[in-house]
Amino acid sequence: MGQNPINLNDRVRPIADFDVQWIDVVEDSSTRITGFASMNVYPPFELQVSLSNLAELSKGLTSFAVSPLGNPTWLKSEDGAWAISVDQKDLEHKFEVFTLRIEEAGSNLHFPIPTPSEFRPWPFIERRAHVLRRAEYIFKPEDPAPTIGINPLYQDAARPGAVPLIALSSCVVAAGLLFAGADQKRLLICVDWMPFNIVVTDEPAEIDDFIKSCVSTSLDDYALQLAG
Repeated sequence: MGQNPINLNDRVRPIADFDVQWIDVVEDSSTRITGFASMNVYPPFELQVSLSNLAELSKGLTSFAVSPLGNPTWLKSEDGAWAISVDQKDLEHKFEVFTLRIEEAGSNLHFPIPTPSEFRPWPFIERRAHVLRRAEYIFKPEDPAPTIGINPLYQDAARPGAVPLIALSSCVVAAGLLFAGADQKRLLICVDWMPFNIVVTDEPAEIDDFIKSCVSTSLDDYALQLAG
């Protein structure tokens, strides 16, 4: 990272560019998709954030900080600081989904951890911010491992509109933020499969693996979608 080397203990590593695109998917909880024996399709679980905070994040960021487990992560601009934590929703038995909650740093945070005193410089001079959405779904494995309990269900993700026929239930989730800059640099902040954990990485392989099941939109266009 040039003059600001990244500490691997902060779970942030080297980066590459990514040309993102947006596919609009609207799903209703009462929808049954043709070809599926019986699948519940839940309303999308979007970023838990106010439109005013989204507008602030569209401006230039100056620094960031990552907690030991990633949750929360903080972003700072010249006008303020924001905490990014994980929010959760139980959809049905054995099916829960997670998204990011973005709040202005202060005393009334959903995830009450004090704002850190030290921030590292933001790695991009110019950058594009995108929201990553994916369709999470549950399915019953054909040959489950004997150690995972009675009547197990697995949870996986696919691009919206590409959920496999084996899915029992699905929900489109806003699962991450991708920042892309010049010189083939990217930074991903996203939910982990481990509940309430955040992954913060600039490792190309990790980013590519995450985004292969996602569609994306610019932060500004996403705000327009939410404002509806």
